[in-house]
Amino acid sequence: MTTGDFSALLNPVTVYGTTYPAHLIYDYTTCTGVNQGKECTAYPGNIVTTPPDAVFKASIPDLPQAPADATSPYQNLSQTSLNVTNANMYEIRIDQNIGAKQKINGSYDYDWRPTGYVINGAPLDASSTNQRTHYFRLGYDYILGPNLLNHFNAGFSRRYRQEFSGIGSYGGDWPDKIGLKGVMDTTFPQFSYNYPNGAAMPSNGADQFYDNTYQYDDNVSWQHGRHSFTFGVEARLQQFNIDILTNTSGNFNFGSGQTSTWDANIPGQSNSGFGYASFYLGAASGGGIALPRNSDGE
Repeated sequence: MTTGDFSALLNPVTVYGTTYPAHLIYDYTTCTGVNQGKECTAYPGNIVTTPPDAVFKASIPDLPQAPADATSPYQNLSQTSLNVTNANMYEIRIDQNIGAKQKINGSYDYDWRPTGYVINGAPLDASSTNQRTHYFRLGYDYILGPNLLNHFNAGFSRRYRQEFSGIGSYGGDWPDKIGLKGVMDTTFPQFSYNYPNGAAMPSNGADQFYDNTYQYDDNVSWQHGRHSFTFGVEARLQQFNIDILTNTSGNFNFGSGQTSTWDANIPGQSNSGFGYASFYLGAASGGGIALPRNSDGE
């Protein structure tokens, strides 16, 4: 079908007990624009003679395709996936007495958990959700008297998280490579159509999050007879920084409507058209492009 030959769709096809209806491909230029209201004309033999869209032509080598020896237009692609999560956690702690009245302690914890999702034959569809966290803690105790203790504590935590469903194509300047204009070169643009049915397609998620948390507290404990009193102060500061680039390379949907006929009197009208044929012609049914969002120190 990458050559415009959709003749395999002329008749119903049954695969593994599922019957798929026939699809007749129409030339949308014969009933739109200056031809609005006219009866749509089908491509003879379901062979699309209109040249393929330039973006389609440039994209096809990097998108999932049915094997060359496939005998059916449906259920003809096999894909396997692997989901891997690695947990890397380390901790260092120090406790030290300084004389009889002072004690200092500190700790550092590191947590790095990369998660990867890959599909054979679809390197651009790789997905990744990675999280790296640093924890710093410092404590200081000072005995002011036999019944008086001062405790100071300081902490800092930093979490960095990637939500990259489009990690496989991130930073590859793919829109520029395939000639797609008006979008950012963040990831491979997301194309949605129906062939091969259910195939994994490149996604366009590219978000990063940075969280910083600072905490300071100081308190004094006083033991007076049978009573215990604690006085203190606490301060917290939190920052949430984001870098949202998901969908900045765009998403484009290709339905059957752009290659179907509007005339309900024509037999098979309800099943006319085919999403992949619409993609071949560059006739999208919808889509969207997001603007990047960034915050620093909120």
